[in-house]
Amino acid sequence: MELAKNVSLHYLQDQRTTTNILTIYFTTKFTKERASKRALLLNLIGSMTMDYPSRRRFEQRLAELYGAEITTNLHKKGIYHVFEISLNLVKTKFTREKLDLQNEGIQLLLSCLFDPFLVNEIFPEDLVEIEKIQLIRLLDSLLEDSFYRASLGLQTLFLEDSNLAGSKFGSKEAVRKIASAELYQEYVRMVTEDRVDIFLHGEFPSTVFRYLEECPSFSDRAFSIKGQLTPTKEIKMEKVSLPLHQSVLELGYLLPMIQNEKMKATIVVFHTYFGSGSDSILFQELREKLGIAYTVASDLDLQARQLCIYMGISSSNRETAQKKVEEEILKMNHGIIDEALLKRSKEFLLRHYQVLKDNPYEMMDRTHTLLIDGLSLDDSKYQNDIAKVSPDDLQNLARHLSLQASYYLEGIED
Repeated sequence: MELAKNVSLHYLQDQRTTTNILTIYFTTKFTKERASKRALLLNLIGSMTMDYPSRRRFEQRLAELYGAEITTNLHKKGIYHVFEISLNLVKTKFTREKLDLQNEGIQLLLSCLFDPFLVNEIFPEDLVEIEKIQLIRLLDSLLEDSFYRASLGLQTLFLEDSNLAGSKFGSKEAVRKIASAELYQEYVRMVTEDRVDIFLHGEFPSTVFRYLEECPSFSDRAFSIKGQLTPTKEIKMEKVSLPLHQSVLELGYLLPMIQNEKMKATIVVFHTYFGSGSDSILFQELREKLGIAYTVASDLDLQARQLCIYMGISSSNRETAQKKVEEEILKMNHGIIDEALLKRSKEFLLRHYQVLKDNPYEMMDRTHTLLIDGLSLDDSKYQNDIAKVSPDDLQNLARHLSLQASYYLEGIED
């Protein structure tokens, strides 16, 4: 249902749950500066309003609503940066007095978004400074994870526009420069210009739909994102040495253009078969048989057309590990496919999809991703496409893989 231009309402009815969930996604183009500002908004928006100008009073109000929860989160989905706010509220039929709390809960959620706690028309400077300190600490702590650090390094090499590579929380340099007035301007931009997708999961009365339809803040917006995640035109490699006990090797392979749903299904199955999980080719070969990797797995970014192979290794095994990855891809080029493993990989994906359907947040997030990418929401087609992936499909895909970037984080104490 379209409430306004680029403002959509999606209803996922579910009678099995004890709670109703309302989640709103604000979608814009990713930049490090914008991500930094919106990371600061996470706690400023989701914890106080003008009616409840302290976190204690806000939490008391949530308690009055049978322990309702309001949470905020950020996502980086290819070229998109997404701000998420969710309300989790007990269904009316499960309250002792059969109270209809839905409208009250939604009013509180919308007041978080459209009537946040401000002083002199900006976010309080003392609170903003506290959030900046905490966010910088978070960014520092994330970089202590060598795999996270290596992943950011690979993205910078892999993408032509390095500004599109970065954490969903932005960067320390950008955070330090943000002033309260500038942060307020970003908040206004988000609630008035972003694409908005509202998800209702559970059982909602018709009054909720009318309330959202009549909300004046969900007005038309000229949302338009130009550009895409473009891989670099040249093969790039980088080596960085740090005092670590383990080295990390990340290999970024460029995938072919995704022309249809069948191609997408083939890539997803290839990812599971080749590098995702303890049953995959790479895990069995590099860790279990050869013992040259402490851990090995893969990540998939369809928007960037990237399959990332990452592994924790001893520095003495770097060349051996990379050579083994290349050998396994070459085997697939020649049609050497483990059909039993392929069957298990497809069965795993289909089981995982059924489990995912039982998790409201995962299901809403997946649906939102498909919507912004313009992909099919047809469940049965997705499952059929997965089931039909053949050894020939994997062989053809392997022939079109090419190494585009490699990032080696050498542990000089390993």
